[in-house]
Amino acid sequence: MTPTSNPLISVVMAVKNGESRIKQSISSLLNQTLSDFELIIINDGSTDSTLDILHKYHDPRIKIIDQDIIFLSYDEPNAEKNYADLLTKAPWAKRVHGVKGSDAAHKACAALSETEYFITVDADNIVDPTFLEVEVDIDELGLTPDHVFSWCGNVNVN
Repeated sequence: MTPTSNPLISVVMAVKNGESRIKQSISSLLNQTLSDFELIIINDGSTDSTLDILHKYHDPRIKIIDQDIIFLSYDEPNAEKNYADLLTKAPWAKRVHGVKGSDAAHKACAALSETEYFITVDADNIVDPTFLEVEVDIDELGLTPDHVFSWCGNVNVN
């Protein structure tokens, strides 16, 4: 289905080296009974075939962003050696001191969201076909956007 110009909900997903499960996760989202959503996927510096897999999707609901590879530098004895090794594999890698990663990737996805509501789904999650309907129905409770919801699920695969 072609999405409306203003989707109801944004699903944001950060992925790093997710080649083993990313196809199943995306398929579970694309097969949702509620199809009025956008899927924003940020590749968080994958060094495997994740980005190649992502670029094979041509669904208009999917936006793919490739985030720079960031080397987190800590006060550790092998920091220089590890950074030099990374540069042989990903010469475009950047170096920062401190913590970045998944949190920064999720925030970057949320900033690109074109909807009032968004939910994060991990790249190795396979969700039920009615997942988005259940989440969106929370709005019927009459709560304001200031509310935050959290949920958990059972892992049946690994």
